[in-house]
Amino acid sequence: MPGRVARGARSAAASSRNTASARNTSPTTQVPDEGADTSLRREVCRIFGDSQKSTAGHRKAVIALRKVQEACCYELVNYKKGRQQEDFEADDFNAEVKRCILRILAVRKAEPAGDRVVRFLGTFLNSASAKDNEIANAADPDATSAPETPTSTLTGEILHMLHPLLSSKDKTIRFRATQITSHIIHSVDTLDENIFHQVRLALMKRIHDKEAPVRLQAVYGLGRVAAEVNPDEEKDDSGSDDDDDGVGQGVLEKLLNILQNDPAAEVRRNLLLNLPINKEVLPYLLERARDADGSTRRALYARLLPALGDFRYLSLTHREKLLRWGLRDRDENVRKATARLFRERWIEDCAALPAEQAAEEEEGEGKEKKPANQAAAPSLDALLELLERVDVVNAGTEGGIALIAMREFWEGRPDYVDYVSFPDTFWEDLSPELAFVARTFNEYCRTSGKEEGYDGPRMLDAMIEEKLPEVTKFGFLLERETNKLLEAVQASAEDEDEEIEEERVQREFVVEQMLHMALTFDYSDEVGRRKMFQLMRTALAHPALPEECTRLVVEILRLTCGEDAKGE
Repeated sequence: MPGRVARGARSAAASSRNTASARNTSPTTQVPDEGADTSLRREVCRIFGDSQKSTAGHRKAVIALRKVQEACCYELVNYKKGRQQEDFEADDFNAEVKRCILRILAVRKAEPAGDRVVRFLGTFLNSASAKDNEIANAADPDATSAPETPTSTLTGEILHMLHPLLSSKDKTIRFRATQITSHIIHSVDTLDENIFHQVRLALMKRIHDKEAPVRLQAVYGLGRVAAEVNPDEEKDDSGSDDDDDGVGQGVLEKLLNILQNDPAAEVRRNLLLNLPINKEVLPYLLERARDADGSTRRALYARLLPALGDFRYLSLTHREKLLRWGLRDRDENVRKATARLFRERWIEDCAALPAEQAAEEEEGEGKEKKPANQAAAPSLDALLELLERVDVVNAGTEGGIALIAMREFWEGRPDYVDYVSFPDTFWEDLSPELAFVARTFNEYCRTSGKEEGYDGPRMLDAMIEEKLPEVTKFGFLLERETNKLLEAVQASAEDEDEEIEEERVQREFVVEQMLHMALTFDYSDEVGRRKMFQLMRTALAHPALPEECTRLVVEILRLTCGEDAKGE
């Protein structure tokens, strides 16, 4: 027989059950009165509902929502098949759109349906704004200010509704409100000035939000705001407000600080790709080549720099650093992006001017111009200019970044490998760039594919025999350049003129490149071996021969020294 339960225990259990029951049956949140259900509400909800399913149907949904807007905002519009039986005003349409937007705010970031609706809203506002402007311009062609249109009113009401929600305690609502606001800023061309300043101030507070996704959306919107303010124009305009200039610069300064110090890599990467590009901002963008995040570094080399324009506007220091940092990056994808930038984008910039001149000459002959996205034909002049722009005399020494860059160039541009040739005219007046092309081409053909013991493609070996001079002929060419170097060294010792010293440095670089080539030759040809051996002995006897050249000469002597050492 079970023991009896005390009265106090029964009372406690009953109290616990009552508390749990009260907790489970707590009253639901009251939904505010949204008015009667109308055909307009059903139609707008249907369109927004379709937009969240897939982006493929957004174009059709934009057209459908625009027809509803025209039926509410403009007169004499035939609405299809009488779907909208009642008469509605623009305010009714705006209220229904805002009602749908409010439903998005509680959608979590991980839910793609919310992103689709936000994208649809931006597409609709952009399209509807363009059509409203066409109607307004047709009605008043002489208007100088931006007209008040139904879409501009709707945009202002949406931003005004979202403004207090940007500082909500709920991180999901803050994220969606910031996302929608930033997306609208990027979608429309004009905003009311008062709303613009309110949105700017609210977004500037969000760039310090504790949630990285909120900061990401805030900097995305402020990137467009910073691009809209031109400090130079503000200063030149005598009637401008001084506060506007300070506001624009303040936004830019804060964004640059976020670019340097934000702990979230996606925030820094978004700013990198969305900040306006000018001479003040560019150094901050380029220093992201040393960012801790590999994806951010890759975005710089793969997306920003190719879209930057002609690389020759960058300073020599920036060009050298970008190549060195990119080609020696620990991330393989960054190295590949840098190599692709060098051999595809920068060479095209160097080939652009000759291509334009050729196109002008061919206009009279009725020839078609090259499409903008088509690569220019291989050009030795373009390659020489590219090497000159990266200062090959300083960057092409042993361990220099130009050697790595040219190896990547030959590997990625087989059209240049087939195109380049070394006839007698090539060697007549050797510049540092020409000598460097010959040296790197020779090394690429002799070492490509042989790093792991593979004998390499036979085609490249055949190119060496076909394009480069034989050892005996090369010995005479090297002798001529060595004599030029010794003359330049003597002239530099007698006269301290800068031009003479520069000529000496260039002659020394040319001889070094040819000596590096000589280290890779096959000296099975006895005539060529004797010629090179005699030349090296003669060069080594000159005390004025530079130190690096002397070191290379000694190494070549070891290669060319015959078995009968006493006879030589």
